[in-house]
Amino acid sequence: LKQLAPGMIRAARSLLGATHADVDDVVQQSLIGLVQSLPAFRFECSAAHFASRIVARTALAFRRRAALR
Repeated sequence: LKQLAPGMIRAARSLLGATHADVDDVVQQSLIGLVQSLPAFRFECSAAHFASRIVARTALAFRRRAALR
């Protein structure tokens, strides 16, 4: 997680905007999602790519929920 977290932060900032107030929340949810999805990781891609996809999906879901409010 220490090695993947900086890339996940960069991905969240690029998707939401560097100054978005919820970047930390998205990264935290993404880290939790990464740990929970490790049993499904099939090593077909790099761990960094797997983590970035989780961040992307988490950020998009977060934006959808915010738009509904």
